[in-house]
Amino acid sequence: MSANSQFTVMVHILTVLAATPVPVSSAAIADSVNTNPVTIRKAISKLRAAGLVNTIPGSNGGATLRKDARQISLADILDIVKEDCLGKHANPPNPNCPVGGNIQKVMLNIHKELDDSITETLAKRSINDIWEEIQATF
Repeated sequence: MSANSQFTVMVHILTVLAATPVPVSSAAIADSVNTNPVTIRKAISKLRAAGLVNTIPGSNGGATLRKDARQISLADILDIVKEDCLGKHANPPNPNCPVGGNIQKVMLNIHKELDDSITETLAKRSINDIWEEIQATF
């Protein structure tokens, strides 16, 4: 899964879990997302590590929300993926180049400003809000 889609896929997963009162298998979530169950399991692993979901093993198992959907803000999800989206170069730039030697410092300032703005906006929305908006389209 590309870094650019992780946020949206995680919102999708959590919204499916908010809409379903029983554990949901990675296969069922993958069907909704239209992706491979392995991709979903990797995302669920990150969501579990962040304390947002529980997983139940076995044939009747699956994932469930660990918190009420109203308590999971979109900013919580951004915190999980932002290093992949707003990180540094994969390889250090050439320090002897005027651009390469200074780009990281400049970009980190821009990323902080952007991160603060995005976080402020996303903190106002919860997974429950997403689920309610979806329900309003029925």
